[in-house]
Order: sequence, then C-alpha cells, then structure tokens
Amino acid sequence: MGSASSTGDPVAASLRAFDIAIRARMRGLVTPELIEEHARAPEGPHSRELSAVLNYLRRAPMAGKLAIYAEEPFALYRVVRLSGRRGEAPVFASTEGHATIAAASHAIFLMRIAELMETDR
Repeated sequence: MGSASSTGDPVAASLRAFDIAIRARMRGLVTPELIEEHARAPEGPHSRELSAVLNYLRRAPMAGKLAIYAEEPFALYRVVRLSGRRGEAPVFASTEGHATIAAASHAIFLMRIAELMETDR
C-alpha cells in the first residue's frame, strides 16, 4: 500500500505532502530582492511573489504566531509569540525593540522567513 495508508490517515498524509511542496515553492521565491522589497514597504503594495510568500506565512495557526506588541504606543514595539490559548499571555520572541510598527513588521517577516528556510518539520 502507499505511504498515505501507512500513516493511518490518508487526508493528513496528503495535506502534509501538499504543505511540503508549497513550502519548497515559497522558499524558491525568497531572494535578497524580495526581502528588500518588504523592507521598503512592509505594508504594501507588494509584488506577486511577495504577496504569495506573505499569504503562505499568514496561514500559520494562532499558536506560535508572531505578533506586534505596543510596549509604548508610537514609541516602542516588540515582537511576541502567541500561545494560541485563551487567557495565556504571549511571550517575547526577541529582546529587540522597534521604533515603528513598520520596523516591527519587517522584523517579524525576517523571523518568519528564517523559519520557512528551516528544514521541513
């Protein structure tokens, strides 16, 4: 029998294979130019390639997702990782502070790209 049936859940196996293929495609889109495009305009407008990468990164589940925390509104923003559980506070993902939301947004982008470039989980 095929590998899907050996896992016991053919749907889960298919989704896993699809995610591996999409991750590989997204990795191929990541270039220094794409990263520079995001640094210039984190809020957009974005090229087709950057939009595709951002859409992929944004589909992550809430648990473990990176977000911006306004430690001091209009002055200091920090990156946090969400727990995904109601009532459980996020934790700081970095000690670095950012002066603008755009800078914090780009920091999150760089962290997500680093995670994307890791081997498949």
